[in-house]
Amino acid sequence: SWLLSAHLAAIAFGLGTAMGAVIITSQLAAGIERVGAVAGLVQLFRSIGAALGTALAGLALFGYVNVSGEMPLETLNVFISQTGDNLDAAIALDRSQADVISSGFRVLFITIAIFPAVGALLAGSLPMKRLT
Repeated sequence: SWLLSAHLAAIAFGLGTAMGAVIITSQLAAGIERVGAVAGLVQLFRSIGAALGTALAGLALFGYVNVSGEMPLETLNVFISQTGDNLDAAIALDRSQADVISSGFRVLFITIAIFPAVGALLAGSLPMKRLT
């Protein structure tokens, strides 16, 4: 839908503009003698974070659904693989299954929100150095 596309575009714009600030902040904290190494490390950890973040997101969602015991994982797998843009498949879920999926995504997004908060706290504690 257009609303989802608008939200994703806003998120992408925000993340894209923030990466420059992340790299500059890291370089300022490291000093002139380590600028190249820090830029490489930022990119390395960004890639590692993307891979681990995807795995942790799946773990949080599927783990919640599995622990709740209200929906077999096979049902969730079928739902995710067959739904896509097909709203009829999503509507075919009964109310309890929809509630479990909704609660699972709530847990997922709360889990995801913790990481930027910790990152912001860590970034705020970095000592600043001027590049000369």
